[in-house]
Order: sequence, then structure tokens, then C-alpha cells
Amino acid sequence: MRVCFSVNSLLNPVPSQSAHFGDSGVFWVWDERVRDGMACPALPSTCRGPCRCHLPDGSGMAFDAVICQAIGHRALLALRKQGIAVFQSKTADIQESLQLWRDGALPGIERSACLAARRGRAGSGQSSIHHDTKRRNQ
Repeated sequence: MRVCFSVNSLLNPVPSQSAHFGDSGVFWVWDERVRDGMACPALPSTCRGPCRCHLPDGSGMAFDAVICQAIGHRALLALRKQGIAVFQSKTADIQESLQLWRDGALPGIERSACLAARRGRAGSGQSSIHHDTKRRNQ
């Protein structure tokens, strides 16, 4: 089984998870069978959702599951449509996340969390996209 992580950088032998899946555009896949990890390229285009996050290119390196701290709605739907299980971890430590996953202690991710809301206007708690749409409808 192979597990995909969105990571901050590939400079460390065991990278740390990014806070939002696809935000960094850098992916790392752990192969449980051979107990080793490797870089996974990102698709050339981003998710069509407001997050505009990158998605991993699983064509050359298929993976069976994703472990992340948060993920956007469209990315979550795209992975589920491919039959890829998505688990939520509260830690950025990949080794800790993998152990929790092996122990069956990671829950499936229930809700998406759009990164656009965090990139939005300071203090509003909404993305500029949602804010502008709301203004047009008033």
C-alpha cells in the first residue's frame, strides 16, 4: 500500500506535512511494502476550486491513500472519485501519522476545509471570492 502526503519540502530525509493538502505543490509517497518514501510530481494544473491547490500526479506512481491535516472540497471529491481513501492527521510528523494509520487510529476525513478562507480578507473569516459574491448579491 502506498500513502501520499503533501509536504513542505523534500530537503529532509523524512519531510513534514504541509498544513493543507496540495498547498505546497510538493508530494511524498510512502510505500508500506518496501518501507521507503519517494517524491511524487504534481499535476501541471491546479484544483479548480477556490483553493487552487496542486494535486499529485498518480499516473506514474499510484497510491492508495492520502493522509493530510486539511484538504479542499474539490481535491477531496477528486480523490474519493478515484477510490483513494483520505485520512486526517492532527500532526505534521509523517512518521507519527503513519504509525497512527497502521494502528487504525486515523479517522477518515469528514469535511473539507478550503484554504481560500484562510487566504481571504483579514478578520473576515471569508475568502475574497465569497466576500465579493456576497457584495454583488446585496
